[in-house]
Amino acid sequence: ACNVRIGDICLCSISGGEASNTIPANVEAVFGMEMGSCALFEKMFGEYRDAIKARFSETDPDVDMQLVEISAPEYVISKKGSDSLYNLLNTLPFGVTAKDKELSSGVVSSNNIGVLRTEEEQFILLDYARTAHTDDVEKWAAQIAEIAKEAGASVEVLMDAPAWSAKPDSELVALCSEAFKEELNIEPELLTMHFALECGYFVKKYEECD
Repeated sequence: ACNVRIGDICLCSISGGEASNTIPANVEAVFGMEMGSCALFEKMFGEYRDAIKARFSETDPDVDMQLVEISAPEYVISKKGSDSLYNLLNTLPFGVTAKDKELSSGVVSSNNIGVLRTEEEQFILLDYARTAHTDDVEKWAAQIAEIAKEAGASVEVLMDAPAWSAKPDSELVALCSEAFKEELNIEPELLTMHFALECGYFVKKYEECD
């Protein structure tokens, strides 16, 4: 919205995220505009911050955004480069992309940007997709690569781990559950967790592996 209503706004740098396989906890962007646009931008920023805080008041009550004035940076990013990044960020899927009511977590597939940073004359963006189904891994990889290429980015696959799903009639889970009850006298809660593990490699090599 700012890019549309404030035509002279320019991005100078952006940095966020700690690792590709985690959802960024913080992000910092440096941008500038003509002095005459500042009042409008501050108003839009305040409205957007309030909307974000209200939206996540229950799930993330500490979420916040701050606007700080700093000295003018030495460099700014071209309008073409900034617009390409805006379009990419607005088009990439973010969050849960597929659910299954039979799973305790409900989540089958998700995608998130783990790291985004400005580096000399380019942006570096690390995207991470997770899914319980191998076919979905290939589908998401192709879709994300296409979105990135349309934005003018070059794409490299850094890791491709095979997907795997927990067995609903797992003998191992039943054995562990029974042992848990016998030793602790507590009914265990069985959960499916949504993240990538080495387990996929074991199952790929030994199909009967539990």
